[in-house]
Amino acid sequence: MPETTEKYHRIPVAECEVTATIDISEEQGIKALYCGKEEKVRTYLFDTESWTMAEAKAWVKEHEEAKAVGEGRGAGGDRQGEGAGEGAPRECVCPKCGYEMEHERNVPCTEIKCPKCGAMMVGKEKAQEETQEEEKRSLDMAVKFLGETEDAYRVGGYGMVWGSEEQRDLSPWPNKDGSRGEFFTPDTQGLDDLPTKALTFEHDKEVGPDGQPFTDVLGKSVMERNDLIGRWVEALVEKRRKYAQYVMDMVNRGLLNFSSETASHWREVAESGEIKRWRTAGYTLTTHPMEPRLTGVNALAKSFKSVGLELAEPQEGGEPSGDGCLELAGSKARTLKAISRIRQLQEV
Repeated sequence: MPETTEKYHRIPVAECEVTATIDISEEQGIKALYCGKEEKVRTYLFDTESWTMAEAKAWVKEHEEAKAVGEGRGAGGDRQGEGAGEGAPRECVCPKCGYEMEHERNVPCTEIKCPKCGAMMVGKEKAQEETQEEEKRSLDMAVKFLGETEDAYRVGGYGMVWGSEEQRDLSPWPNKDGSRGEFFTPDTQGLDDLPTKALTFEHDKEVGPDGQPFTDVLGKSVMERNDLIGRWVEALVEKRRKYAQYVMDMVNRGLLNFSSETASHWREVAESGEIKRWRTAGYTLTTHPMEPRLTGVNALAKSFKSVGLELAEPQEGGEPSGDGCLELAGSKARTLKAISRIRQLQEV
């Protein structure tokens, strides 16, 4: 069964005695556990900083199908090989620039560089499947539990989603053109300036379940990538941290989202509210993100309403703090009080 560890997405494809670990593609971050006696791969290993589990599964499926084409042709001639290759993609497409080209027989699309921009190609069918998967993700953007190791929990979600002049966040301060609300786009610069970001809870502005200030760093980001929806982020919550179990309980209830952090001198916003530059300094897990499309805040708002609490309107004026969150009604302790009441109702 496929599993994710701290370093690798592990996808088994056979049962055999492993004799060595080999590099399939050092450039792409793919290794394999190899069985020398049977001359076949038992398990593929994909670097978690370069691959998501969905991408890794698609690569294995495409690679194994392409390999089956070659084996079919070798056993029964070209005609049999063509029949065996019905599941292989007919076209390759670049996920970065959209360039398409005919699929070269017996060569997986994932081993071909785009002649236009240099990115690695994927099968057109895979690209379509990935688009469908991203559309499903967009229906529920709360941070999800992805797996765990002995030392940490792995979680994933969107650190930001792409917007436009018609789709903005809830920033209350006015832009220079008189509009309100800011938005990220795929052209926003600075997102990759820092390779690893610290992971915190509620921008270090909340109190923990023991009533003490919650200032403990939870862990760090381990993978980030842009897709059609926004910036997908995966991070580790270290089990040794004081409030790790408390936070994971909220993750499993679908109450948390990622929010990105930056400093005021690391952000550049156009007159229209488009975020031109945002040097991400860290990510925080929050119950109230600035971006309304992150459904965790919508779910929480419904839960608040069910126990007689409402989200407050953002205050007018003031300067952006760079923490990207919407203030809730009352004191910050009100958030935890509401969550406690929601839990009690769920347990009834």
